[in-house]
Amino acid sequence: MTKGSGKGPGDIRLKVDKVEHPLTLPPTSFRGEGYDLVVERIFLVEERTVLGPERWRAMMHGVVVNTRGEKILYEELSGRFTVVGQSGKIYTAYPGTRGSRGKTGWLLQEHTKEPTHLPPGARGLIEVWAGIDGKEKPDAPAAFTFVDQRVEVR
Repeated sequence: MTKGSGKGPGDIRLKVDKVEHPLTLPPTSFRGEGYDLVVERIFLVEERTVLGPERWRAMMHGVVVNTRGEKILYEELSGRFTVVGQSGKIYTAYPGTRGSRGKTGWLLQEHTKEPTHLPPGARGLIEVWAGIDGKEKPDAPAAFTFVDQRVEVR
């Protein structure tokens, strides 16, 4: 899939196209502290201009299921994800909520005036990304980790 964004027709060199390259991993869910993380899909995003590849990102889309009897603060997920490249290098991965207003599952701070959180029993959409080395060819993901759990990527 290719998506584009940029500065309009004025300078085509600034236009960035994003090309998704799907990766394969077995059906995966991770246990957290009072929640489960279900991985829906993992893929590489190649960002390129007419001058060639600019950068690569490893992306994961998933769902966090709150099994706790209390809310889960979104900030609890920060610092818990990594991507391991084929080279063995470990890349820090950053979570973000995904989905449009009302469809993300998370109660967002800008709407509730409380820190972003997931109510008890709710499901929240999540997107996790890591910038990875490489320009022409990426340091393709070999594994995705959450806390101390790991799943191999193919």
